[in-house]
Amino acid sequence: MARRNGHEASRIDHRWHPACTAGRGAEPGRDRRGAQRADAAARQLFRGQPRDPRDAAEIIASFHTHGGFDEDADSEVPSVSDVLADMEEGLDGYLSTPGGRFWFIDGQTGVSRQLCGLGCLPQDPDFAPGLHGTISKRYTLGQLEARENE
Repeated sequence: MARRNGHEASRIDHRWHPACTAGRGAEPGRDRRGAQRADAAARQLFRGQPRDPRDAAEIIASFHTHGGFDEDADSEVPSVSDVLADMEEGLDGYLSTPGGRFWFIDGQTGVSRQLCGLGCLPQDPDFAPGLHGTISKRYTLGQLEARENE
């Protein structure tokens, strides 16, 4: 179980997570991004960056989607840049995909794992499975780099 700043990653309930509840109203090809923060009263969510970072509560995770389905993009797995961004920020990350997968990215180790698989979240109506090969349930950063270089 991953811990960041005293918070357990497994305590974040993916059913209410904004990457799950953002819906498919997003414009095709446009990612949604944000962060998850905690304060003394309760966990609160916001999208985007706080206006003044000094006003932000403790940020404990990032989230984003891979936007709409694009047959040229291997968007069913975290990208190397997704993982590196979380590692550089020292944050765990969450990712939803056009095929309805939901991923957890460990911001310390760079390991990504599926919290739920194909179709567990709403799918883009244009989604076509299998165009980029088999999707594993877990990837190291090195495995994602190799996948991107295939």
